Amino acid sequence: MNRAERWFDRRAVVAVLIGRCVPLIRSLVSIPAGFRRMPLAPFVLYTTVGSLVWNTALIGAGYLLRDNWHDVEPVLDTVQYLVIAAIVLAIAWYFWSRFASPKNRSQQPSA
Repeated sequence: MNRAERWFDRRAVVAVLIGRCVPLIRSLVSIPAGFRRMPLAPFVLYTTVGSLVWNTALIGAGYLLRDNWHDVEPVLDTVQYLVIAAIVLAIAWYFWSRFASPKNRSQQPSA
């Protein structure tokens, strides 16, 4: 947990800015920002910029696609599932490498 906190403290700006553009993460990025007591003004600024980029991309895509937006929906669904899978794999890798890998099991004191 301390490592994650240090990571967020060093990269809070990037985490909020990029996090607002990533499906699933955009809803959750506020939680670590609040836990780490990120100052409100930078949080609002980077949330605004990240959301502006994401919404501009969606509005631009909608404008360009017009009535054909439904043709792209399956692709976006696939991208969303890939993002979810990447997040699940990252969490699984973290827990495996931290707790379950043979290297770490051999270093843990036995009872």
